[in-house]
Amino acid sequence: MTSIPDKTGLDREINQLLKELKEDPFRTFYIAFTFAGLIPLAMLIYFLIDQTLIRPVLLGRNGIILFSAVIFSMAGYYIGYVMIRKILAKIIAYAILTRRKDHLKASAIVAVSHELGNPLATMKISLSNMMEGLIGKLTEEQKKIISSCYSVTDRMTGITRSLLDLFKIEAGVADFDRSVCDVRGIVDSQIDEFAGAINGKKMELKKDYQGKDITVWADKGKITRVVNNLLSNAVKYTPDGGSISVALHNDTDNVLIMVSDTGPGVPPDKQKYIFDKFTRFDTTKEGAGVGLAISRDIVEAHKGRIWMSNNMAGGGCTFHVSLPRNLRRAAGSRNTPDKT
Repeated sequence: MTSIPDKTGLDREINQLLKELKEDPFRTFYIAFTFAGLIPLAMLIYFLIDQTLIRPVLLGRNGIILFSAVIFSMAGYYIGYVMIRKILAKIIAYAILTRRKDHLKASAIVAVSHELGNPLATMKISLSNMMEGLIGKLTEEQKKIISSCYSVTDRMTGITRSLLDLFKIEAGVADFDRSVCDVRGIVDSQIDEFAGAINGKKMELKKDYQGKDITVWADKGKITRVVNNLLSNAVKYTPDGGSISVALHNDTDNVLIMVSDTGPGVPPDKQKYIFDKFTRFDTTKEGAGVGLAISRDIVEAHKGRIWMSNNMAGGGCTFHVSLPRNLRRAAGSRNTPDKT
């Protein structure tokens, strides 16, 4: 492989990058330029071996011009080859160095999240003990203040956990404990979790489950997290009296999860940013803007797809998650949960 700037210590990253690309750009580059270089080379060889053309063509004025054109063409080809090869090497080196910086940044955030998690957990326990009266009787006003502090601490814990999950996945250090998962059971459990919020906003919940054996080979906890994020967004952005629809479809190869709402939807010009980290189109709503980014990373780690579309009728939008049912076979048909 062509050498690149600062190659020392980057061989592993190069191999990983080429593996993800599923194609060696240097190899493609060499093949393309080899075929391109055959044209002037073939012309030169043809004129040299065809004796009937040597005297009338090569020894004449036109022959000299033609021969010079072929030489200049080959020289230009070689110069272009060297220049583009250097540019390609620099692009790959830059991509690898950028990946390394991202991994270092992610590792730092993981460390900070861990450091924040411990004191937040201690604060929650202390506040919970205070609300239960373990340190003395409280007035109603004191209870309200402590309850508010507990809610803020709980929200900070959730944000910290979300950031930790997001960057652990991006840094490639997240564990995936896969097993056969009942998608219907996962979705129903999350619907039950949001039942209070749905009833509180007097929203209608519609369910459409098609298929009996709706299972996937996946990390149950992480798929639960995806469903939780989608339902959370639907409840958050659907106005009082609106409706939420949850659909499950499965076929031979994939399981499809769809969560629809009757909220404001997403402007077409901003849909491409919906899964970016820290993206929030409505700053009046709580959240750090990482839920959909985490969902995307989890789904893609399961070799699936996630996308959104605005609803044509009734407003709102629909989030689609497609998960392969045969991921277990692709991983080697192991009977025990794998940690990757």
